[in-house]
Amino acid sequence: MNRTSGSPLSSSGAHLLRCFLVFCMMALCADVYGSDRFWIASSPADWNNTANWSTSSGGAGGASIPGSSDSVIFNSSGTGNCNVNANIDVYAINVTSGYSGSIALGAYSINTAGAGTATFAGGSFSGGNGTITFAGTTTLSGTAFTATSGTMEIKKAYTFSGGSFSHNNGRVKFSSSSFTITGSQTFYQLEFFAGAFQWNT
Repeated sequence: MNRTSGSPLSSSGAHLLRCFLVFCMMALCADVYGSDRFWIASSPADWNNTANWSTSSGGAGGASIPGSSDSVIFNSSGTGNCNVNANIDVYAINVTSGYSGSIALGAYSINTAGAGTATFAGGSFSGGNGTITFAGTTTLSGTAFTATSGTMEIKKAYTFSGGSFSHNNGRVKFSSSSFTITGSQTFYQLEFFAGAFQWNT
């Protein structure tokens, strides 16, 4: 009685399989990390308008509105004021030192996801009365930052080294035990929560 066994993959078949697996991994990474979205408006404009967003610094507008897997960049290629007119859910936000405009949150919320960082090095930010949640590392190094009159939660390490911070009579909640403040920073209502330790002032 004859028995047949499965034949091994040919070298070309193995190569195709490897290429397919690499393609799948790249697609998965693209889905997780999304894309960069650059603010390109040169005059006051709305967040929720595709004409103000590009896939490259100083590039053409028409990119999609930043989503939960996208990283948002404000730099010198788009210094127009940003009027937030929709809730924001993005992976990360980076306001560089080259940005000289203002970002006004109003009554809307802003949330970053996972390990996405929130970096504020230029321009000004006004939190209005919406909810602010920064899930990743947060750094304030040059922005004139006015917090929300509601709640701002910082879930990972926080560093304040420059710019200014105005509490706006709101609550700031640190959900991490790692934070560094260089100089003076005044809070209105402050909450620390790390494990079983919680302190409210």
